[in-house]
Amino acid sequence: MKKTFLTFSISLLFTGCAALKSNVPFPEPKDGDRARIRVVIPSVFNNYRGVVGYPNTQCMPKSAVGTSGLVLGSSFGFEKHLNGQKIGMPTTPFSEKKGYIAAEVYLSASQPIIFTFLMPDFASSVSTGTVKQTTYYKGCRAKVSFTPKANTDYELVFPSSGNCKFELNHLADDKGIVSASPIPTYAVEDCR
Repeated sequence: MKKTFLTFSISLLFTGCAALKSNVPFPEPKDGDRARIRVVIPSVFNNYRGVVGYPNTQCMPKSAVGTSGLVLGSSFGFEKHLNGQKIGMPTTPFSEKKGYIAAEVYLSASQPIIFTFLMPDFASSVSTGTVKQTTYYKGCRAKVSFTPKANTDYELVFPSSGNCKFELNHLADDKGIVSASPIPTYAVEDCR
């Protein structure tokens, strides 16, 4: 019995360490040419597993790489590393919107970056009296890649829980008036 418990405890420890390793915060560059990005997701039902950034890559790695990390997580304990972080970006309608969580981070300029967004399948139940109604939602995984320019602000928004679409905009601040314009993204292929 003791041997079984010890084996179970060790495997649980390794599983926990692997989970924590995959939820390390996104490593922001401290110097050099940089850009800024605000990532925004709905906080509905806490079913979002968050947004992971993979800097300096043009294809999706098969497993987490040493330089990748969580930019924005759901409200599950250790996944909240950068939630709510502000680095002085201009405000937009999504930056202060209720029902959303956001994080602002620095990116290395002139290097491609991939962002992935994961929402697992989930169900929501509502009870009225003796009737219980359950709605099932199909999960999704979105991937987006672009190359940021130095001294430029971007905003990446996953606007609703009903689809797997995103909005990636360049933000321009002209004397307090902020405009957002869509920027081109690249298709993300899996690394071979």
